[in-house]
Amino acid sequence: MQRYGGESARSFRWAAPRGVGVPLIALSLIAMPHAVRAEANAAGINCTEIPGHVSFGGLNVVPDPPIVGDSAQLSFNVGFQVYTVRHTALTGLAPFLVQQGQSGSTTFQVLAVMAGTASVMLEVTYGTEESCERSDGSTYFQVGPDRTVTSPAYSVTVLEAPTPTPTLTLTLAPSPTPTQSLTATPSPMAGSRGDDDDGCQIGVPRGSLGSLLLVTGVLLLAVERKRRS
Repeated sequence: MQRYGGESARSFRWAAPRGVGVPLIALSLIAMPHAVRAEANAAGINCTEIPGHVSFGGLNVVPDPPIVGDSAQLSFNVGFQVYTVRHTALTGLAPFLVQQGQSGSTTFQVLAVMAGTASVMLEVTYGTEESCERSDGSTYFQVGPDRTVTSPAYSVTVLEAPTPTPTLTLTLAPSPTPTQSLTATPSPMAGSRGDDDDGCQIGVPRGSLGSLLLVTGVLLLAVERKRRS
């Protein structure tokens, strides 16, 4: 039993004839499966494609939902039962998302560039294998045609970036230092009143200021009496 191509294929050696260039070798390798099938059909060999199966189990988005300006990761849950996976690609990103990178077959890095909802799908191209039976009843396997399947559409919503809230800053001016004004109010006169020789009445002011005024008045009277004498 012999297999061609893919990870399950057995070793296959082929030596290029002298003088054959690399482009011709590459063209020969590409055309080989078709040539093998044509030879098989001509020899009365019956080949049957072994169908592959791809199952889609959803999409994980991190962060969910992304905001405009975020880098997000899209991870598809996919089950492969195929001969080999040839190629995977994202569709439906524009204009809300832009692909930035890919990790493996089912994980992609994208950038959110516009608010809205994208309908994202994963396109999978895989290779098949054919089981062939010769006229003598012996069987072998060979590379079959490629097949392409597409996942359901998954909605990825991108949110608008929040508008920054203005910050109110209060600046307090220093308060002026209070100024105290002192106003002298004459105290009412109190105490005994007496008449001097000139008929002047002397009142005794209240408090220490009043005592000072009283002493001053007495001295002035004494000086005046001495002057007259």
